Amino acid sequence: MKKTMLSIMVFMALGAVYQNDSVYVSEQKDEMTDKVYYYASRQLLCQNQELKSQGFSVCFFINKTKKGIESAELKMKVIGVGSCHEKDEVIFLMEDETKVKGTMWNEFNCDGKVWCKVSDQDKEILATKKVIKIRVQNGRTFESYTHSVPDKDKDYFIQLFFAIKNQIIKPIK
Repeated sequence: MKKTMLSIMVFMALGAVYQNDSVYVSEQKDEMTDKVYYYASRQLLCQNQELKSQGFSVCFFINKTKKGIESAELKMKVIGVGSCHEKDEVIFLMEDETKVKGTMWNEFNCDGKVWCKVSDQDKEILATKKVIKIRVQNGRTFESYTHSVPDKDKDYFIQLFFAIKNQIIKPIK
């Protein structure tokens, strides 16, 4: 009976991963170089609905290792939250008021590229708890934008880390 229930739960979880708005790992092979790339099926887009010119996208860079695919660093593209970026900070607020923070490690740039390292402990929080708000604060100008995550995206990271943990990869042709 336990095996049957477990099978049903895994089947339901896999079905959820492959819904149109769900998040899974995409695999794409460059036919010219034979290099294989892994990335989330979609990014989490956080846009100010009033200004439209302010917001950011969030996703994890995914690496292939001997163990399989693994999440690496957090990659963001920030627009309209200061013109140049240096030591930016991102804060994730979970439903239970737990917070995950990351600080930009890459060099000063005016392209909006923000890379943050996230600890394994923080990845575990993102993998198990729904995100309700995300704030990006520019470390240079201290401007910030806080995005309230819509219901359909609150489990974005839960779905992504489930796909990574279970090595659920969907090839792109």
